Amino acid sequence: MQASGVQSIKASKSFVDEVAARTAGLETKWVADAKAKGLANADAVLRDYRAEIKKLQ
Repeated sequence: MQASGVQSIKASKSFVDEVAARTAGLETKWVADAKAKGLANADAVLRDYRAEIKKLQ
């Protein structure tokens, strides 16, 4: 993307923390809904997803 002139800006820790706090309820609901649909390890799936994202940062 930089080759085509697109700038990338890293979000501040405080911004990332605020977004995480505001979306925590959505993640909790997703885990509950996924478990209700039969995904027994929904917590682990979300944790693994977050771990993969950290690898890319």
